[in-house]
Amino acid sequence: MMSRNRGRLTSAIGAIAAIGAISLQAAAASATALPDTVQFTRRIDADLDQGNDADLTAVRQQLQALIKDARAPGAPAGRLKAVSDLFNQAYSHLLAKCPARKPPAGVLQGFAQLAASLGQPARQKEAQACAAGSPGGPGGYDVSGGGAGLKVHGVVADISHTFEIKGNFPGGSTVLTYTPDAPGASAGKLSYTMAGSGVTGSGKGTYTLAKAPGGVIKLTEKAYGCVHGIAGSCRNTTEVITLTPRGR
Repeated sequence: MMSRNRGRLTSAIGAIAAIGAISLQAAAASATALPDTVQFTRRIDADLDQGNDADLTAVRQQLQALIKDARAPGAPAGRLKAVSDLFNQAYSHLLAKCPARKPPAGVLQGFAQLAASLGQPARQKEAQACAAGSPGGPGGYDVSGGGAGLKVHGVVADISHTFEIKGNFPGGSTVLTYTPDAPGASAGKLSYTMAGSGVTGSGKGTYTLAKAPGGVIKLTEKAYGCVHGIAGSCRNTTEVITLTPRGR
């Protein structure tokens, strides 16, 4: 009897230990989860508008920690690429309106160091150009165009990595995210979210880049999306966006 009870106790302890290990793994995964890209970049925009230098530094520290985590032994496959894409989105927002909203020198230096750690020397030069007062940094483009009621606007700092464009349509706004098939590729995938008039929606598709005279880039996108919760709202769309080198 005593031997049987001892065996049951041993099995119970083993089960509890296994549950604890699973819980610790889940907690670790949750602690290092990537932040939502849209919310993360909006945070940077707000920090720049409000002059919140302390939080910009916190953003840089968070990215640094994510990069370190992505390089740790046992990190999931593709983790470093996902972190790199997040960094490039954040960096593009940080520099998008330079020099009108020039980040503090220390923040620029910190982001340039992260770019170096990710093997992106061109992005280091963007920070240097911003610090020197050059609008948009190397490769910056003013955005215009759209289609089917959509009008896009703003500045894109770099189209060789994941970048974002914002737009408006009657009654709402949208955020479009473009990810090249490879760094510097002339084609890739896109996704978008939209909101307005009390509804939300999303979609995805593909895009291509084509050179035009004067260094202008024509971005042609084809997407399929829906308004959430509304039957029959899904449709295909095609837009042409013009990327004009800044200062021209």
